[in-house]
Amino acid sequence: MGQDDAQRHVWRHYLGSLKNPTFQFTPGTFSEGTIASVLLAKDATGVVTSGGSGYIHAPNVTIAPPANPSGKAATAVATMKIDKITVPANRVGKGYITAPLVTFAGGGGNGAMANAFLRVDTDPSLFSITAGGVGYPANSQLRVSFTPSPAGAAATAAGYATTNAAGQVNGIVVTKAGSGYSTIPLVTVLSRDYALGTTVKGSGAKASVTGVVDAIVLYGTDHTTPAMNALTSGGGGYTDLSAGNFFVTLTGGLKLDAKTGAPVPGAVAAAGVATGKVSDVTLTHPGSGYVSTDVLTVSITPVAGDPAAAPDATATASLAAVSGSKASYHVKTKTIQELFDPTYGRLNATLGVELPFTAR
Repeated sequence: MGQDDAQRHVWRHYLGSLKNPTFQFTPGTFSEGTIASVLLAKDATGVVTSGGSGYIHAPNVTIAPPANPSGKAATAVATMKIDKITVPANRVGKGYITAPLVTFAGGGGNGAMANAFLRVDTDPSLFSITAGGVGYPANSQLRVSFTPSPAGAAATAAGYATTNAAGQVNGIVVTKAGSGYSTIPLVTVLSRDYALGTTVKGSGAKASVTGVVDAIVLYGTDHTTPAMNALTSGGGGYTDLSAGNFFVTLTGGLKLDAKTGAPVPGAVAAAGVATGKVSDVTLTHPGSGYVSTDVLTVSITPVAGDPAAAPDATATASLAAVSGSKASYHVKTKTIQELFDPTYGRLNATLGVELPFTAR
C-alpha cells in the first residue's frame, strides 16, 4: 500500500446538476398510447418563454385524461427558477455604504445568484458632516455633486447642502436618490449657490451620505465567466419560495461604528422576497389509454392560497408510440460517498446519501 493510499480516510462526493435528474424507461406495450413528454415553449436560445411569473410555490400540473374510461391520466410536476427578487418598501434597510452580499437558501432548489444595488437614502439621520467648512453664506443652500451612478446620468443622485448662521455646512438634502450604486456615492460640497449657480465664498466642508437597497438583480453564469444571462440565471429545481422556506439574506455593507466595529445605531439590514417562474415540467406517470384524437390539454395553475400568476405558465403534451414508448420519472438528487478504511483495506461506496450539492 502506497503512502497516498494510507490516508486515514479518503472520500468523495459526486454531485448532481442544478435540477433533480430523470431517468427514462420503457413501460411496456399498451393497447393504446401514453404521454411521452410535457414541454414548455422555448426560444431559439433555449430560454423558456412560457414559464409564467409570480409563483410562490411550484404550480399544479394537470394533464387531461384520455377519453377511454378505462384509461389513466398522465401526471407531471413543475419546478421553478427564481424569476424576480423584490425589496418591499418597508424592508429596504438603512445605513448602507456598500451593496450587501446576496445569498439564497432553501426552497428545494439551488443555483440562483444575485447582486444588490443601492440608492441614496432621503432620510439624512445617518448622514455625517465631518467638516462644516468656513466662510459660506449664512443660512443658505449650496450645490453639491454626487459620484456618477454606473447606471448613467439619469440614475445619478442629486441634492444640496444647507448652512447655519455661522456659515458652516450643517446638512445634506437629497432631492433625487439615484439608483444602480454598488458603493454609496461620494458627496462634494461646491462653493456655488444652489438656486443661482453663482460662485460664493467658503470652503472645507466634507459630508457623507448613506443608502438603502434599491434593487436585487439576478445574474447567471456559463460556468466560466459571469454573465447577465436569461438562460442560466435564477437557478433551478425550486418548489417553495414562501417565507420561512426560502430565505434571501443580505450580509454586510452597513456603516460601522469606528470604535465597536458593529453597525451604527439605526442601521438596519434589508430583506428581499422572491417569486418564481416554471422552468421545467417532469412527467411522473405516462398514463394509459390515450389515442390520437384525445385533446391533450395541460393546465398549470397556482396552488391553493397563492396569488394568481401573471401570466400563467403554459405547456404542451405529446403522445408516445403505442409500443415501447419511453417515460421519464422524477428522481431526487443523491450523492455517492466513497470511504476508504486503511486499517482493514476496505473501500466502501454508499449510494443514496441525501447530501445534495455539498463538497468536502
